[in-house]
Amino acid sequence: MGFHFFYPATVMRLIEVIEGEYTTPETTQAAVNFAQAIRKTPIRCAEVPGFVVNRILKLRCIRGVAPPAGDRSGHRRRGPDVAESRAAPVGPFQLADQLGLDTVLHVAEYLRDCYGERFFVHEQMRALVQQGHLGAKTGKGFYEHGS
Repeated sequence: MGFHFFYPATVMRLIEVIEGEYTTPETTQAAVNFAQAIRKTPIRCAEVPGFVVNRILKLRCIRGVAPPAGDRSGHRRRGPDVAESRAAPVGPFQLADQLGLDTVLHVAEYLRDCYGERFFVHEQMRALVQQGHLGAKTGKGFYEHGS
C-alpha cells in the first residue's frame, strides 16, 4: 500500500492510493479513510509505472505542444502554457519547471521505456537539463525564476 502525493502536497488535494499485489480490501479502505481524514481526494490505482495521473498528464499535456517562446528581451512569455483544470492548476511547462526538469525528464524517459513511443520526451527539455537549467531550483528552465 502506498500514497502518491502531488506537488505541492500542502495545496494539491488529489492523492493516489496505490494498491500492491497483496493489499487487502480492509487495508485499502483504511488508506482511503486516512486520505479523506487529511482532506485529500483519493483515487485508487495499481502499482504500475506512472500510476494514473502521471500517465494522463504526460500523455495529454506536453506532446505536440510548443514550449513557451521567448520575446526579444529573452524573457519567456506564457503562450500555450495554460492551466486547463483544477487538477493541474498551472500549465505543463510551468509545472515541469516547478517540479524540476531533471525529475520530469526522468519520469518521461521511464514512461517511454515502459509504454513505448506514445510517451513523448520533449527534446527542448532534454537540452535544458543537459545545460544545467532545471527550472525553479536553478533559476532557469522553460521560464526564468528569481527575485
